[in-house]
Amino acid sequence: MNKNDLEAIKLLADWSKWLASTQAAVITLIGYMTVSGKVTSSDVVQPGLVIAASCCFLLSLFAASFILFALPGIAQRLPPPDGSDVLMMGTYNGGGIRLVVFSVAQFLCFGLGSMCLVIWTAFQLMA
Repeated sequence: MNKNDLEAIKLLADWSKWLASTQAAVITLIGYMTVSGKVTSSDVVQPGLVIAASCCFLLSLFAASFILFALPGIAQRLPPPDGSDVLMMGTYNGGGIRLVVFSVAQFLCFGLGSMCLVIWTAFQLMA
């Protein structure tokens, strides 16, 4: 087994844990702002952005959870077959969905959710 493969798995696990905790905090903050009345349904665009951000963060959180669930099995099957990248390994006994699918989904959903929150914040500052 190559030490870089195991290190890549550790880094991906750390990234997924950090992202999951950050997103959980943001979802909690969005929930607090909604309950406190700072986000209302009086405007059409702003609640849509908050709902879109929440959905994106939830999808990213789901992908991060699946990554963290799949990593121990992938670590047991190291090194990757044919010298491929760790992200190209399948999640279920080597034949499932590749880890890269969940990694990309996690990152894209996090980026899209962050972008929705930035746009929503800009609307809040202009009001």
